[in-house]
Amino acid sequence: MTRTPLFSGAKGALSSPNFSASTIFSAETIKTWVENSLLLRAPQPLEVRKTEAKQDHAARVYIYRKAWYDEAVPAAFGIGAFDGFHKGHQQLIHDAVQYAHTRQIRCAAVLFDPDPSVLLDSRPQSVLLDINDRVRALAQAGVDAVIVLSCTHALLQTSYIDFCLQTLPSFASVHSLHLGCNTVLGRDGKGTIDALRELGAQHDFEVVSHELLHIDNTVVCATRIRRLLAQAATPDALTTSDALTEAHRLLGRAHFVRGRVQHGRGEGKSFGFPTANLVCEAARCVPASAVYAGFVHVQNHAWPAAINVGAPLTFSSDEQTRGQCCGQHKDQSCGSGKGQNNAQRLLEAHLLGFSGNLYDQTVDVSFVALLRPSRKFPSIAALEKTVHGNIYWVKTHLGNAAVKVGELAHD
Repeated sequence: MTRTPLFSGAKGALSSPNFSASTIFSAETIKTWVENSLLLRAPQPLEVRKTEAKQDHAARVYIYRKAWYDEAVPAAFGIGAFDGFHKGHQQLIHDAVQYAHTRQIRCAAVLFDPDPSVLLDSRPQSVLLDINDRVRALAQAGVDAVIVLSCTHALLQTSYIDFCLQTLPSFASVHSLHLGCNTVLGRDGKGTIDALRELGAQHDFEVVSHELLHIDNTVVCATRIRRLLAQAATPDALTTSDALTEAHRLLGRAHFVRGRVQHGRGEGKSFGFPTANLVCEAARCVPASAVYAGFVHVQNHAWPAAINVGAPLTFSSDEQTRGQCCGQHKDQSCGSGKGQNNAQRLLEAHLLGFSGNLYDQTVDVSFVALLRPSRKFPSIAALEKTVHGNIYWVKTHLGNAAVKVGELAHD
């Protein structure tokens, strides 16, 4: 057996893991991989201020560096939604931080809670990261402070002029704005890059427009990553395997979801492999229904796991899902794969080497690889054989015991 990195390639980037049958992964590699996936290496804030910006816009300011306390120094503001904090976001913030350091000024990231789409769209998109995760990602990227503005209808009605001349200066004197080239600010989207530059010329601040990052002629954006994660896994073409790898490549880390453990039906236990049944956060972007290998993060340990994504039949309105089973249920009727109620996605995870009670705990689940799509089984024996094969894959490649990693406090 040989030990190889879980992911190879450039530092900080993810590429396809080596899935050869002779490969195992070291505990240190797994530790690094999980901590990168869950953004566990972010610094703790020196202070969290709850404040009111001008025009009564509430905000939380997470201060990470002492430089932020020097109010005489202006700031470069990186502004965006930063959902997923993918490689495009990482490049923008990296450039903004370097810009600020070169000029010996402060650097802050500005984002909104909730996303404006929640108020503007009747069916807002699922999220790759919640606000607290985004704050940690931005802190890990080296900004001096993260400003989370409460997104209200009043804020959405604020003009880009008032936002730049009143809202932002209530936190720091504005030296420059750093935005994606397709970003608009303010009421009715009138704060285009050109309009912001004209305003900046009048009020002595710079507007830096950052081009969208392309990888292999494809733009890196949260919408594309969501689509990749949502692609269906089909028996004849394991599209999700490629899609999951590509999503991880664009993110620069592995995707994870969060959920609370609840009581299940006990079917897995009757097979001899009990599962933790998770109800995922309603807004979270959950990968396509299938069976995956990954890790379940419990307190400060990461447990290798075989993970089924798919709702029981009672959560499905599509009768075509009958017989499409993840392999965790003897009646073969979990209904995974189609017609799911997006308000409540379920995961079942068999944690290798774990014995204990996880009920009512909030845990994080990181996805390493697609093992197989959901499919029909001709018999209980065939189902059991397949599930044991999935667990053997996890044991062989990811181990059968927990690895100690950093801890993340859940609210």
